Amino acid sequence: GLPKPIEELKEKDLSIPRNPIISKLFRMVKLAENAGFGFDKIESNWLEYNQSMPEYQLAFDSVTTCFTLTTVDERGVAEQVTPQVTPQVTPQVTPQVDDLMKCISSNTSFTRDVLQAAMGLKDRENFRLNYLKPALEFGLIEMTLPHKPNSKLQRYHLTEKGVEWKQKTHNETL
Repeated sequence: GLPKPIEELKEKDLSIPRNPIISKLFRMVKLAENAGFGFDKIESNWLEYNQSMPEYQLAFDSVTTCFTLTTVDERGVAEQVTPQVTPQVTPQVTPQVDDLMKCISSNTSFTRDVLQAAMGLKDRENFRLNYLKPALEFGLIEMTLPHKPNSKLQRYHLTEKGVEWKQKTHNETL
């Protein structure tokens, strides 16, 4: 998904890089001109080339841009050709997140200690940084008390996206 509504991103000269350090590095070595989303360039160039605007399909974890190509056949009749676009639905996760996801079943919430013990891990900070945090960022799991992340009553459970990911990745029927 996008960090803000697409209309707001198109109105402003706004840049919210997902990884600002890498963005800065690419600009420094001249592999990127500037930071931004580039909607204006995408739309103006496609409009000039094909006299139509691209369409955006927004989902929670992806953005699909559809460019409808208008061609003219031998009789001079315009027809639209829309290429098949398959967005990446299954995110690429780290091996640690994959291992964590194998320990979580649907319709059940788990404490951090239970998950950590189930995985045979001792280091709390390692578990938090390499397992819990990335799984939360991917949207595969969520906290039962999101406004109290350090609560002793905090538990974690699969999100709908996490259930779908497990079904696709591990062919599980949950």
